[in-house]
Amino acid sequence: MRNILAYVPQKDKEKVAAKLKLIWKAPDEKSARAMKDDFCEEYEKSFPKAVECLEEGFEDSVQFY
Repeated sequence: MRNILAYVPQKDKEKVAAKLKLIWKAPDEKSARAMKDDFCEEYEKSFPKAVECLEEGFEDSVQFY
């Protein structure tokens, strides 16, 4: 998550971090993927590099499901 937040301005980090935490606290992989897609859609214009970072590392981060 720190890698993703590196691409988010300080003033927005708390809000974005809260949404990211929800992804990894999802009860199952399907829910996590849906939340990730929603996050990407919401922030792709505001923070494109953060979204790219999330998409690149997502598969590795959901191996625990």
